[in-house]
Amino acid sequence: MEHSAAALRDLQFADLPQLLRPHDLLVFNNTRVMRARLFGRKSSGGRVELLIERVLTPHIALAHLRASKAPAAVQRC
Repeated sequence: MEHSAAALRDLQFADLPQLLRPHDLLVFNNTRVMRARLFGRKSSGGRVELLIERVLTPHIALAHLRASKAPAAVQRC
């Protein structure tokens, strides 16, 4: 596939059917997202965001942590 300025086009979602060819495959993601995004502040004043992706057990969850600077490790209880 050639990557040139001439190959770029500004299109909208409504143009999608014109771009599809026979045997193209569209994959739709209909997964639901938990409303489990928490925002907080560290004692230093830095911002922290915690996103719980999925609950694994009643006491364990898979989560993503984003902070202005990496927080110090926390001892598990």
